[in-house]
Amino acid sequence: MRKARAGLTAFEARAGEAARTLLHNQGYDGGWGLTLTSVSSIVNTSEVLPILRAAGLAGQPVRQALDFLTGAIPGHCRPRHKGGRGEHTRFVAFGLTGLLSHPRFFHHDGVVEAAAWCVGWLDDHRVDHGWPEVLGLDDTSLHQTALAVHGLAQLRDTLHELGPGLVLPGGVDTTSLLGRVEPLIDHGVHGLLYHRRPSGAWGWRTYVDTDPSPSKTALCLLALSAVASGAGPGGEPAYRDAPRETGSAHGPVRKKRLSEAVVEAGQWLLRNHHRWETFVEDDKDVQGTAWEHMAYALCTQAAIRPAPTHTIPGCPRRGG
Repeated sequence: MRKARAGLTAFEARAGEAARTLLHNQGYDGGWGLTLTSVSSIVNTSEVLPILRAAGLAGQPVRQALDFLTGAIPGHCRPRHKGGRGEHTRFVAFGLTGLLSHPRFFHHDGVVEAAAWCVGWLDDHRVDHGWPEVLGLDDTSLHQTALAVHGLAQLRDTLHELGPGLVLPGGVDTTSLLGRVEPLIDHGVHGLLYHRRPSGAWGWRTYVDTDPSPSKTALCLLALSAVASGAGPGGEPAYRDAPRETGSAHGPVRKKRLSEAVVEAGQWLLRNHHRWETFVEDDKDVQGTAWEHMAYALCTQAAIRPAPTHTIPGCPRRGG
């Protein structure tokens, strides 16, 4: 217990120090960039917001960051010849996660409307087994599909907490928005499970027979765990844990419950901890930038996530 308290104290101190540094370097537009002197980006701003929440900080800095996101998401996603940064799924997926990073601000000006815009974009631009890295490519990106599923699961949970039939800013109501979100979650889950390896892991590319990837496995695990662990308005599981087809892109089709896929991915990460404890893995799916996963941080987060539990009759409780 003393070690746990000491670890929590150390975490709080580091989170507070990181948050103070970030606040000191917040951009004039409310966002953050890749470095302290870079222009603000959706990705980096959405990565900063959970750090502020972990440090217990909110208020004006968060409102300013949300204002940046609500304007930047549709702006970034325009084609380059129209003044945008390109039609990249990551802008929408990261942006949606950033908008939902502080649920108490969901009613802040423009947040609901921007979240609904993200849902519409993801609905319009899905491909056969998820979402691409950039429009025009039919090749599904595990990275972007996992991020999209995670953000959609967060939005689903927020809408469940608000309750059915609530009219939100912009005129959208929780029930109608939820009705658009749930089929997209199902689409993304199907895509992630389609690319799952028989080992329980995922490779670093889709449709190509590559080695299992610790980072991609962690990303897919975090997304599926977010889907499986959500609760409905009455406390029941938000996602029906029925057997689903997994595989076929890299092996025979098998039937797995979502909870089983989550547990087996966690077990794969633990068995192969030597592959990610000191490893930085680059992501060749992401175009136009030098994108590297910090495999240790991702895999540690995935390995210690809360295991999904279910109360559906006949569905066993599982631990990670």
